[in-house]
Amino acid sequence: MKILLIDDMRNPTEAIQIAKERCRKFPNVENAGIVIARTYKKGFDILSGNEKFDILLLDHDLGDDWDKNNGAKLIRIVEKKAFLKDFQFNLIVCISANPVGRNDIERAVANIERWKED
Repeated sequence: MKILLIDDMRNPTEAIQIAKERCRKFPNVENAGIVIARTYKKGFDILSGNEKFDILLLDHDLGDDWDKNNGAKLIRIVEKKAFLKDFQFNLIVCISANPVGRNDIERAVANIERWKED
């Protein structure tokens, strides 16, 4: 199992705990490989590529310029690919504490889930 964590501050253990609290269907990830992107740019580069992951753990506020470059902007990349039936992730969980940013990300995730069902 492979996880992509895009968060500027949280360690993987903390991010996984938040994901477990927010997602009832979060799997056991005890032996998962975790790729960590600490910046918007690193997250952008990974999401723009073709690498597949089982899980995306996504924060909204990514560093000092989070008002311009944030998780809501990154999820749009995933959303566009999903619209074209290119699914990079089996599960996406927003781990942000920012309620407005979290809402934006979760709205995009709902679209992605609908397109998976089509």
